[in-house]
Amino acid sequence: GTSFEETDYEYVALKPDMDLPLYFFGKYPDTDLESVGRYSEFSKSSVCNEEIEKFATFYSKYNRFKIYSTDQGELLRDVRITDESISNIDRDNADYLYRTATWASPNYIYTLGYNGTRDDIFENMDTDYQTILEVWDWKGNLVNRVKFDRLIHNFTVSEKHRKIYAFSYLHEDKLFEYNLDDVLKD
Repeated sequence: GTSFEETDYEYVALKPDMDLPLYFFGKYPDTDLESVGRYSEFSKSSVCNEEIEKFATFYSKYNRFKIYSTDQGELLRDVRITDESISNIDRDNADYLYRTATWASPNYIYTLGYNGTRDDIFENMDTDYQTILEVWDWKGNLVNRVKFDRLIHNFTVSEKHRKIYAFSYLHEDKLFEYNLDDVLKD
């Protein structure tokens, strides 16, 4: 969805070449916020797995994600993430970000964990801050969580070549390569 729909639903299912939405789904949490304010507060990053007809969405400002079916948007799993390394964070800070970028395959959901404030991630160019990569299965189970060796701002995965390619604004002229097998090992 966007901030322009007059609805209490977070998502709108669209089909190319159709004038009207197919359906709306995923009711917003209770809030006094409306329109752009509500949309911003519950911003998220989403991915789809067409093979198993599932859709996953990670909230940026909340330590949780949801998995829906792509058929009528049925909620399959609402995962509230418990992470001891960030359990003592001051959640009253409106600039705190948990997860943003996501990538999906038929077996896994990969997400970039910022777990810091916007200043930590985007403003301090002399930082030694490290982001994390989380791998989840499509049932909502954590497969692995690993810390990158630096601040990463975005990534993509090549399961075919068994690589993770990552980017940092601190080094705009470089592409970082990681071994996917190191992340997926037990």
